[in-house]
Amino acid sequence: KLEDLNQDAGNLQNKRAKMNDSGARRKEHILRNDKVLSQICEWLDENRSMFRRPVHGPIAVELTTTSQNAAAYLEYHVPNRVLKAFVTELDEDTERLYAEVREKLGLAINVIGVQTASLETNRIYSDDKMNVLKRDHGVACYLDETFEAPVPVRIALEQFAAVHKVLVGGEKTQDSIDRRKLREYL
Repeated sequence: KLEDLNQDAGNLQNKRAKMNDSGARRKEHILRNDKVLSQICEWLDENRSMFRRPVHGPIAVELTTTSQNAAAYLEYHVPNRVLKAFVTELDEDTERLYAEVREKLGLAINVIGVQTASLETNRIYSDDKMNVLKRDHGVACYLDETFEAPVPVRIALEQFAAVHKVLVGGEKTQDSIDRRKLREYL
């Protein structure tokens, strides 16, 4: 039994290492394709002590999706300017980041300031209605259930892309829209 537990622990550590490596590769890919974001991240890494709270971003780097399809849904739904934005939790950090990067370095930056008392997601459909949508119309989930991200990033995505209100479905969902008057039900 101890051997099995040790093997399970080893498997979990390997899975965690792969996830961390995947995140690093994704960040490297995103930053390699956008020199301005790369410069901002480099500057931010060197100057984190200037800020009272953590600065998150760019948002695209902070997301861990459950699948390739989920990543495609996010890229399709969330505006590019939001995916490239940085997130701060305090007004003074927002002002400092903008002033340092935009005014002193002369680099274009999008900064989203959020208040992070708590993440309280208000769903647009009741649990009962969502169960009907899943059972009868092929709806899988809300878009915000397809990724993991720090709370400030999730709040920014709710505020600027309404990811907590977007339904994710498949062919059955499209069929329900086309033939079964799903839009009227919604």
